[in-house]
Amino acid sequence: MMLQSLKRRSSANLLASAFGGHAGITHDQVKLLPYTPIASSPHLTHFSPMHLTSDNGELGASRWCAKSSDDAFVLLELEQPSIIVHMEFGKNALRHYPTDVSYFEVYGGLEPSCRTLMYSGKLTNTTQTDRITLTSHTSPGVACKYIKVVPLKTWGGPRYSPSLWYIGLFGITDGESFKRLVARITQRKQVEAIRTCLKHLRDANLPTSFQALSQESGVVLEHPLLSTLYTTLVQQGDFASAEDCISKMVEEKLFNQTPPLPDEQQKHSIQFQATRIHCDAGPPGRSAHGMVMDTVTEKIYVLGGWTGQAELGGLWEFDLNAKKWARVQANVSDHGGPPCFSCFAMCINSLTRKIYVFGQIPLTPRTPCKLYELDLSTMKWAAISDNPKLHGGPTPVYYCSMAINEEDDTLYISGGHSDDPQMDEGLYAFHVPSASWTKLRQPSKDTPKLCIQPRLGHATMFDAATRTLIISGGYTFNPDRKDLGDVVFYDTETDVLLPLKKPCVQKPLPSGVATYAAFDPIQRHITIVGGNDVDRTLAIWLYSMETQTWYEATITSASAPSPSEQEHGGESAVSQPQLQSQSRCGELPVWRSAHRVVFNPKNRKYYLFGGNQELDRTRLNDLWELSMARTDSAHAYNVKNHCVKMIRALLYREMAAENPIEALMFLRNQVLPLLDMSDSTDVHWYNSLASNAFKAASAQTATSVHDERHSLFQEISNKVIPTAREPVTSLEQLIESEI
Repeated sequence: MMLQSLKRRSSANLLASAFGGHAGITHDQVKLLPYTPIASSPHLTHFSPMHLTSDNGELGASRWCAKSSDDAFVLLELEQPSIIVHMEFGKNALRHYPTDVSYFEVYGGLEPSCRTLMYSGKLTNTTQTDRITLTSHTSPGVACKYIKVVPLKTWGGPRYSPSLWYIGLFGITDGESFKRLVARITQRKQVEAIRTCLKHLRDANLPTSFQALSQESGVVLEHPLLSTLYTTLVQQGDFASAEDCISKMVEEKLFNQTPPLPDEQQKHSIQFQATRIHCDAGPPGRSAHGMVMDTVTEKIYVLGGWTGQAELGGLWEFDLNAKKWARVQANVSDHGGPPCFSCFAMCINSLTRKIYVFGQIPLTPRTPCKLYELDLSTMKWAAISDNPKLHGGPTPVYYCSMAINEEDDTLYISGGHSDDPQMDEGLYAFHVPSASWTKLRQPSKDTPKLCIQPRLGHATMFDAATRTLIISGGYTFNPDRKDLGDVVFYDTETDVLLPLKKPCVQKPLPSGVATYAAFDPIQRHITIVGGNDVDRTLAIWLYSMETQTWYEATITSASAPSPSEQEHGGESAVSQPQLQSQSRCGELPVWRSAHRVVFNPKNRKYYLFGGNQELDRTRLNDLWELSMARTDSAHAYNVKNHCVKMIRALLYREMAAENPIEALMFLRNQVLPLLDMSDSTDVHWYNSLASNAFKAASAQTATSVHDERHSLFQEISNKVIPTAREPVTSLEQLIESEI
């Protein structure tokens, strides 16, 4: 039955939706869960792990204490499978003990093996109870039957054996949300098990068995181009076709287009190249407008804004392929849309091709702030929520922010400001199909860990892979302005705010940077293009979700295409000469605020438009393309060149086994042109290849040829984005962990 179910859905979709859907979990469902310690490393006689179930911090003997710090652990079994949201670690209420655990890890799962790393961090060196939020790679709120706590260090040092006083497990044990999550996990495990078996069969060079399992299950091991590369390179030895496959993989952007982020010593090596897009007549200069990217058609839509003298109400589109502006609607209010306005939130569902708009300036006390929808297929507007506040939604606001879960068609609106002193700046969800509002968070000084700090002028993004809402930056307004440099993660699946797993290696985003951000779902980077209020320079800050680190990037100029002159009408259309004058820019974008930034996942580039050049209050209408590059050894990180070089080197070694002279000619004519002979590494590598030409013939066998080809395939595969390649874990590793 499971195989038949898998055939009806691709494994890629199964993986992408394993934790999908709005679970509707609330904090009322999170409860203290009963458990039993069922195993531990050897412990001192009177310090059984059973003490962990009772919070008796005033008693010195009420704790678990291991005999040794080597391989210490304690295994807990819940009464029933549950979604674990957070844990509490009690302490001795009177004093701190040197045996108290400092660094530790928490593992969980539905089996006693507990293979999912849920937390890695440390407890505070105090007598206060610590609470930690548990996260996994794909979803916070992990479904578990077993919890394994592994102490790594104590505050007293390695000569002290670790001890724990009390462990409280908090989570959810019932409800439809739990049942759906467990069902998704079970289905996902089935898919991953089959993919791991497919990986093993191919690695073991058992093509018949591989094909049988692949066809019977319908599970896809990897991206089709990677499978083609394996066939041409490993099985057929067709090196020319393998090179063609590499070119296609580059075109499909399957490779990590950017190198690993640098460490602290190389933090300035991140660079963005800025290209001003010259084009025909475009929209007038503006700030505080709305801008979204239709990732399907690769068109940018710009709506409304403020010229410095008047509010705008026109809708424009820019075709990235044609490099042309076009006025779509001169005034959207004539088509059922909102009136001329600015300082609003705007997002797009590229799957349904619908744009959503909420919030505005000016606020009109007698007119509710409506939620609008624009259907791009018909270009018709509709107010899908006439009075959000009346139906459980937000009050009329400006400078709020909005993001969308495209798969569930759910909007998330956060923050903003109102002229109403009783304004409730919270977090809301609007489910478009049912037209229903849900209040997710409200500000509260009493429970800061459960709330999102009130803010405006911030960015809100949605990470579809983890169903996580990302809220970055902005500033508070009442009573005084305070710039925020934080990043908040809100899991829409479990209704849990997620703290950072570890402190930032570098300092967080500094205050004074107005944040206008976009999210790269492939590289998992948040990129902020902000105006620095201190030195009036345009800065780019990149936040890596993998390392939880801020990096400041430099901006350099790239050559721009020649402008094309074309006249057409529009919302006070601006011709090319006027555009250059208003943009006040030469080779680099000038400092600005109230601009907008979008990201195109197809070409991995960011686009910056408009803003307020506050030196003379000029509203800008320049459009810039920003692409991530490197300053250090960019040529060395040319992935295509590297892969082709390694393929030809392998072909050279196979040729040398049969005809060393011909192989040396091939090395000089086909491999040498790919090298940088000013690089000592390339020189050494080339010389080693040449010197081994006459040694290869004696050692080659059919098995060794296959192994070398397979090894190169693995090297290339490791450069591919994780979502397109085979599982990292092998079947041998899983079996070894059980022996």
